[in-house]
Amino acid sequence: MVVNINQPWPYLAVAAFAALIGWYVWTQPHRPGTRYFGWLVGLWLVWALAAALQTVSKSPELDYTSWVLQTLCALTAAPLQLMVALEYTGNEKWLARRSLYLLFLPTLFMAVLAITRPGSFASIEIHSGIPVIVGAEWIRWIFYSYSLILVLTSLGVLLACLLRAPAFRAPILLIILGQIFPVLAYAAVDPQWITVSPIQVTILFGGFSVLAYFVALYSFRLLQAIPVARDMVISHMPYSLIVLDAENRLVDFNPAARELPELPGKLALQQPASRALGGWWEQIAPLIGGEPVSQDVVVHAGSEAQIYRVMSLPLFQTSGWRMGQVFVLEDVTQARRAQRQQSQTLWAQATLQERELLADELHDGLSQSLAFLNLQAQAAQVYLRSGQGTAAQASLSRLSEVAGLIQAETRDLIGDLLSVSLPAENFCDTLRLMLTSFEHETGLAVHLEIDRKPVVDTIVDAELKSICDPTRISPTVAVQIVRITQEALANVRKHARGANQVNVGLKDVEGQLLLTIIDDGIGFDPTTPQAGGKHFGLQVMRQRAARIGGHIVIEAAPGKGTCIEVCVPLVANEIRSSG
Repeated sequence: MVVNINQPWPYLAVAAFAALIGWYVWTQPHRPGTRYFGWLVGLWLVWALAAALQTVSKSPELDYTSWVLQTLCALTAAPLQLMVALEYTGNEKWLARRSLYLLFLPTLFMAVLAITRPGSFASIEIHSGIPVIVGAEWIRWIFYSYSLILVLTSLGVLLACLLRAPAFRAPILLIILGQIFPVLAYAAVDPQWITVSPIQVTILFGGFSVLAYFVALYSFRLLQAIPVARDMVISHMPYSLIVLDAENRLVDFNPAARELPELPGKLALQQPASRALGGWWEQIAPLIGGEPVSQDVVVHAGSEAQIYRVMSLPLFQTSGWRMGQVFVLEDVTQARRAQRQQSQTLWAQATLQERELLADELHDGLSQSLAFLNLQAQAAQVYLRSGQGTAAQASLSRLSEVAGLIQAETRDLIGDLLSVSLPAENFCDTLRLMLTSFEHETGLAVHLEIDRKPVVDTIVDAELKSICDPTRISPTVAVQIVRITQEALANVRKHARGANQVNVGLKDVEGQLLLTIIDDGIGFDPTTPQAGGKHFGLQVMRQRAARIGGHIVIEAAPGKGTCIEVCVPLVANEIRSSG
């Protein structure tokens, strides 16, 4: 069967379509691939016009010229398609000047041969009474082999891109189809089936290639800023990225993931994660689920242990079906060591400050009590020597009473010191234990209220942390807050006669830690000198608050109980202020 397509209209239609696509391409100058794709579309336009000219030509010389022009266009299209693929996939470095000369050398050779030896280059055959220019057999094989080599190279480049970015499978497959379809069609066309040259009819298949390229480049988001930027960030970020599908097979990873220690071998796609990740699989498998999870894992790389922070994120379709899991792994070994060292340094500073305050308290409290004890003992000796037995007995009674008070205060002091051995590790739990112990010792009802509204620690971390988080309360602040609370409770036990309950509150007020201690005892007048001398602990509490940049407000009145408010800055607030 012979197909008569010796009419200009099909070729003019392809030319018009190519012209329309070319106009749109040149209005998008900032897209990767536009430059070479624009030249490719222009080449197809010239090819289609030459094919249309050949159908209406009455001159053998014009027919031959048109046929040669189409052949050169076909030879030039193959390297241009490779150039589009290289720029499309970000491999422009291969488009050096020497490479371009080599790519277009066959085209130049065929042009010279067509001019100098036209008889050996092509022949005229009669198909259904119509003369048809057909290239020599060896020309057909050279053209086909050259095009096939370049197409296979382009396919290799595109397939490599497909493996790196499987999410953009559709546009890459469209480009691959647009490249191989004209070559396969040219190889399949038998010159005896048509009334035009095979190279002439190939441009009709090229119209499909134009459409495939256009849809791939401009209807998908592969070359738009957002996905390209996202791919660039993932490729260059210092964190390791691992993507698993719903069957826990490795489907994607970034370059940093290849550097993970203790991998069983090179990472390969489509392998079960248990095989590809080795010991890592035992660490991250428990984190797979329907909720985001963040956890530190320890990996023993040789003789050293490395700490990685692993963030596990589930991947869901819009229908709610889980399609896989994403893991982001960050090496935080140095950061954790620095945090531990900083915590130890802060704890040492807090310990030194606590020793200084303890020395002040011992001097102003226990030391004075011991001095009074010494005076009573000396007075008792004087009374005994002078024969004043009644006075000596009174002094000895006061001596025994003061000794008992000193013993009780010393026991309370030792207990208080033991209870704040490491408050920075679990500040709120230390506070609860202290209040529970006070409740059991005194029989007073104690109510603790902690504001649990989470806050953002830092903009960079963007992690919600409650007021009980150790990273929000420095060791120095934790020690002093616990000791202030102990001193306030000691005042309640000693002086708040008639008290039935104590309310303790802890909350974050605009980056400040607010501690309130309220009792319903008899209260006192804080303005009277007697009260100020009687409640020596209030002065100690003020000194402690001042040492950590805070202050204390005391509200009290006879018969109305006592309210103590302690306000100190939090760690998160210090970070924001310094930034």
